[in-house]
Amino acid sequence: MSIEKEHPGLYSAEEIAKCLTLLSGLILIFLGLFRLGWIIELIPYIPISAFVTSASITIIGTQLPKALGIDGIDTRQAPFRVYVDVFKNLSDTQLDAAIGLSSILLLWVIRQVCAKLEVRQPAKKRLWATISSLRLTFAILLYTFISWLVHRTIPHEKQYWKFKLVGKIESGFKHAGVPSLKPDLVKLVLPELPAIIIILVIEHIAIAKSFGRRYGYTVIPSQEILAQGVSNALGTFLGGYACTGSFGASAVLTKAGVRTPLAGLFSAMILILALYALTAVFYYIPMAALAGLIIHAVINLMTSPSDLYKYWQLSPLELLIWIVGVAVGIFVSLETSIYTTIALSFAVLLVRMARPHGEFLGQIKVKRVVREEMTEKSEAISSNDSDTACSSTEAQDTVRDVYLPMDKKDSSNPKLEVAMPYPGVFLYRFDEALNYVNAARHIDHMLSYITAHTRRTTSNDNVPTKVSFLTLHFIRLPKS
Repeated sequence: MSIEKEHPGLYSAEEIAKCLTLLSGLILIFLGLFRLGWIIELIPYIPISAFVTSASITIIGTQLPKALGIDGIDTRQAPFRVYVDVFKNLSDTQLDAAIGLSSILLLWVIRQVCAKLEVRQPAKKRLWATISSLRLTFAILLYTFISWLVHRTIPHEKQYWKFKLVGKIESGFKHAGVPSLKPDLVKLVLPELPAIIIILVIEHIAIAKSFGRRYGYTVIPSQEILAQGVSNALGTFLGGYACTGSFGASAVLTKAGVRTPLAGLFSAMILILALYALTAVFYYIPMAALAGLIIHAVINLMTSPSDLYKYWQLSPLELLIWIVGVAVGIFVSLETSIYTTIALSFAVLLVRMARPHGEFLGQIKVKRVVREEMTEKSEAISSNDSDTACSSTEAQDTVRDVYLPMDKKDSSNPKLEVAMPYPGVFLYRFDEALNYVNAARHIDHMLSYITAHTRRTTSNDNVPTKVSFLTLHFIRLPKS
C-alpha cells in the first residue's frame, strides 16, 4: 500500500488495513441507512470494465514472480515496471515455475474439457458444471499433497524448502481486537477511501445484479450496501480486511443448488473449522500453485475482444475511454484509472447534453410483404380460427406510417423519399433530454430549419419579431 511505502515503519500493514476496513464499513452503513444506493447508478459501465481489466493485469503482474519463483522484484511499483522486471529476470526462475505454470495449464484444461462435455452430454450438464467450478479446489489439494510428499521429512525451515511454501499460519482469530483509529492514521487513510468504496460497491452490486437477472429477483442496492458495510465494520474486530461479494463463491453455491442465505452459515462453520484444525495443512501449500490459481481466476475477468468490438459498434468514444482507463491503470495506478475514466465519462455526458443533435422527421408509407408459402400457411390458420380479425391477404395490404430523419443520415435506404407529414407541420425528435443546458441550441436549430423551409402567409400579420418557442406558426414553402 502507498501509505506503508511513503511512511515505512510508522504503522504496520495490519493497522492500516483495519483502519481502512472500519472506515469504509461505516461509510457504507451510512449510505445504506439513508437509502443512497441509487448513487451507484451514476457510475457508467465503461469505467467499471476498464478498472476490472487493469486490475486483472495488475494482479497477474504481482503473482508472476511467485509463479515463476523469481526473487527480488518489487510488486508495489507501477504494473508495467513489474512486467519489465519479470522479463529481465526470466533467467532466475526456479523449481517453483514448474508448479506455477503446470497449475495454470491444469486449470485451463479442466475448464475446456468440462465446457465441451457440457455441450456433448446435456443430461450431465450440471455434473460437468459442478466439476468445472471445483477445479480450483482440486488443483490446490493436488499440489498441497505433492508438496507434503516432498517436504514431509524435511525440517520446517525455509532454507530446506525445495520450493516456496505458505509456511506457518496461526490458528484461530489471533488478530482479533479493536482497530486503531489514531488521527494521523485516519488522515493518511482518507485519500484511499473513495477508490476503495467505489470498488467494493461496484463489484458487489454487479455480482448481485448478474445473479438477479439470471434467477429473476430484484436487487435493492441500498440493502446490499448496508449488508456489506455491516460485514466490513464487524469483520474488522476479528482481524478482517475490506471485502466485497465473491463471484466465484456465489457461482459454486448456485451450481450446488443453494437457494437461501442459510448456506452462509455452513460456509462460516467450515471456515472456522479450517482456521482451528487445518492450519497445519496450509503450511504445505506451494506459493507458486496459489499464484497460478489467482492468475487463472483473474484472467477470466478481463474484457474479451468481442466485448471491445461491441463497445466500438455502440460508441467509439467510449472504447477510447476504456483504452485510456486501462493504460492509466497499467502505467500509473488503479486509483488514478478509475477516477480518470469516471471523469471522462461524465465529461462526455455533459458534452452530449449541451451539444445535442435533434432531427426533423419525415413520413413514408410501408407495408409488410409475406412470402407465398407463408401466406398459404397463414390463410389455413385463419380459416380455422373464427376469432381472427383479418386474413393474411388483408394484413399484407395494410399500410402504416413510419417516420425517418429528413437529412437521411441514418442507415435507412437512401432511395426512399421522405416527405413532410402535412404542410406546415414539423416533427422534431430530441436525441437528449430537453433541459436548460441544451434548450437554446434546440430552439436555434428549429428556428433556422423552419425559417429556411417556410414563409409567412402575409407580409403584415402583426406577428412580433421575437418569436417564442411555443408560438411557431409557419407554412411550408411549395416546391419549385
